[in-house]
Amino acid sequence: MTPNGTYLFMLTGADPALEAVFTRNDALTGWRCLTVTTAEAALAELGTHDGLVLDLIVLCGDRFLPLLAEIRAQRPLLPVIMQADERAAALRALRHGANDAVLGPQSTAHWKRLIASYARMLAPAPELRPLSLPLPMPESFDEIAGCNSGFRSAVAIAAKAARSRIPLLLSGESGTG
Repeated sequence: MTPNGTYLFMLTGADPALEAVFTRNDALTGWRCLTVTTAEAALAELGTHDGLVLDLIVLCGDRFLPLLAEIRAQRPLLPVIMQADERAAALRALRHGANDAVLGPQSTAHWKRLIASYARMLAPAPELRPLSLPLPMPESFDEIAGCNSGFRSAVAIAAKAARSRIPLLLSGESGTG
């Protein structure tokens, strides 16, 4: 994704009608489509293009199933959608690492919804906000809750040490409080 919010996806082996839908400028707002016809060309295009890094690959046809293993080896986190001609091929694609499988030809609206769902997944997550209210601290040792006899004796020793004016060395396992 670029700073202006453009995503790049590769359309591999699509029929001319589907390719025409995706390569129109207004087809998918915020996406740029790179089309290739062969597995070799797809592997060669896994790099960077004009500062854009591939965000998604759509493989059209069962003949690209062997390409899936090579894509996973080079870019394991890259989302891959496989358009399969039959249900068995779609299941094989999912077993070989495809993120999604589309059975047969689909409408343009279906493809737009599917690719838009990947845009939402690829969008950076908002920053976490820090906790705005600090947790209240107990004001005295009597307010520390606990009923275990060992815990209560440790609290009593801590209360006694807190009243003294001498230096203390606290020891114990790391992370135990």
